[in-house]
Amino acid sequence: MTSSIFEEYLKKWDAELVKKIRKMLPLVNNCPAHPNILLNNINLQFFPPNVTSVLQPMDQGVIWRLKQMYRKHMLMKIMELQEDVNIIKAVTILDAINLLTIAWELVTPQTIRNCFYHDVKNITEIVNDFDPEDEIPLSDLLKINSLLDIDKFNDYVNVDNNLIATQELSDSNLVNEGSVDNKQEDAIENNDKEELPVTTKEALDCVKKLQRYFQQEEDSIATLTKLNKI
Repeated sequence: MTSSIFEEYLKKWDAELVKKIRKMLPLVNNCPAHPNILLNNINLQFFPPNVTSVLQPMDQGVIWRLKQMYRKHMLMKIMELQEDVNIIKAVTILDAINLLTIAWELVTPQTIRNCFYHDVKNITEIVNDFDPEDEIPLSDLLKINSLLDIDKFNDYVNVDNNLIATQELSDSNLVNEGSVDNKQEDAIENNDKEELPVTTKEALDCVKKLQRYFQQEEDSIATLTKLNKI
């Protein structure tokens, strides 16, 4: 996160709220990447410094649950790959963004409410709120530990707990960030496969195939309705 990204996002959100005649009071983490911005329909309220682990609802289970579902789906994607495929090259940044979108949709409103209540009982509920009809339990996903060195799934979820996600930029930081090694740039570019644009016909053929698939599945009326709209 950077202050410029933070500011750009809030201004865009504020413009949407003005049109909808709505106002918001976001609770914001106190860090250098979150500047105080004067907006029309958004009033930022900052937490005191150094209270992340005890006050902030997002850190009482929301982020943990998001990471839990994201990493579960990442393991599922890796399981689908062939053994001889280079995982680092096969999973792209776009794949990660799509998986993160899916993971966020799986964070329930109840989980978020529980985090605002902030007590031990509710945190336990967050940890144990797996879907009982889940076809791929986390225990089964650990069978791929030959690809990833994982003893416990929770260790994998928390692997980046100490990662620094924000910092104040000094002149030296800016110089270091701006001077990427040319060989490194070439390597990144070579890893990105150029994909041809998908035509309308190809997209519609995919939708038709999905329709045929869900027509043979039980309890898929809602999905078929969405596909029909597409």
